[in-house]
Parts: sequence; C-alpha cells; structure tokens
Amino acid sequence: MNKISNSVLWNIYNNAIHMIKERNYKIGEYITSFKIFNLAIKNKDFIIIKCEYLTKNINVILYFKENVFRENDMKSIINNTTSKIKHLILIIDASITSRILKKKEKYPNLKIEFIGHNIFYIHITKHWLVPKHILLNKKEMVSLYNTSITTNTLNILDSNEDFYKNAIKYNQNMRKIFNTDSISMWYGAQPGNIFKIIRNSGKWPGLNQISYSLVIDSKYIDYKKK
Repeated sequence: MNKISNSVLWNIYNNAIHMIKERNYKIGEYITSFKIFNLAIKNKDFIIIKCEYLTKNINVILYFKENVFRENDMKSIINNTTSKIKHLILIIDASITSRILKKKEKYPNLKIEFIGHNIFYIHITKHWLVPKHILLNKKEMVSLYNTSITTNTLNILDSNEDFYKNAIKYNQNMRKIFNTDSISMWYGAQPGNIFKIIRNSGKWPGLNQISYSLVIDSKYIDYKKK
C-alpha cells in the first residue's frame, strides 16, 4: 500500500492535531494511542480528523500513499466527504505543484488546502529556531495604520471581497512571506494576511523584537499594476 512507516505517519498525525488546535479549530474525537492508530489505518489510504471553525465543518485528511496524488485519489476523498463539509485540508506525500492545485478548480464550492507531509515531520511552532507567529485578524490589520476603528468600518471591511487584495496593494513595503512557506501553511494563511512575528531578544528577556510580514502568493502578482 505504501512505504511510509506507521511510526512516521503517527508523528505526522500528532503534529496535524497540534496544527488544528493552534488554528483554534474545535476538534472532535481523535486517536491518542499508537496501537489504535495502527488498527485504524490498516488497509486504508487515508484517515479523517473531523473539526469545526465558526460553525463550518472541516475535514483534515491524512493521506498515506507515497509520492503520488492522482485524480482518482481526489475523487475517492470527495466521495467520502458529506455535503456538510465546506473545508478540506489534505495532508499528502507529494510536492504541492500547480498540477495538484488545479484539482481544486473542479470543486468551486469546497475550500481545499493541500499540505505536504514534510510540514509535519516536526512541531514547527515549537522549534527553537522558529519565532512566534500570530496571524492577525482584520481588525488587528487595520489597527496597524488606524487606531480609531468604528463598528461601521469593520462591517464594511467584512463585506469587502477585495480586503486582502488591497492589503497587498497598500503594504508593498512590508516584509513578505509566501503562502507556501511552512508557517503559512501551518496556520492556513492566505495572500493578504499579515503575521505579527515576535523574536526573543535572548540576552534581555522582555525586550522582544516585533516585526510584521505580509503573506503573498508564491506566484507573486505585482498588485501595483492593477
């Protein structure tokens, strides 16, 4: 079936659980025993972790097959997805190429994220080399430039489909990070999102360095020209 050892899959599974929790998703029942995990994945190509966020049902799917993800694999997963599911996060052992990303176009009513197994080999947000990343919400993003935010302003922002596109357009001078970077994929960051990054100063505790990074598409479009 696959050449990936069960112990490696178990490690990926556990780190996927950490990712779900750090995205503040409400998670349903999940496996906490390696022995039960071995039984659960026997003769299967994938395992589903059910969760919820802002009343939307989400399936996180750990796919086992090695170095391959074909159209039939996608159909098999979709067939195991109920109509109530509005968001799929597919963890696969394959490079996230444009060919794979195109598979999303056939399912316009379903939000689909593809994330490679390699992202989950370690718990990246706990690694000592990775500074703390906080994904800002719209109110926090606007607060970077305007401290007097009214309720009416926020309502307009929430209804503005071009909010994140404009965030890219008006923040060209901000440091940038691709949406395909490991930390972006961990938090599900999309182009136009902004990360607040806190780096420990080391010698002087409490004097942390704070910076901001704008998430852009890895295919980067120059929005100044729009």
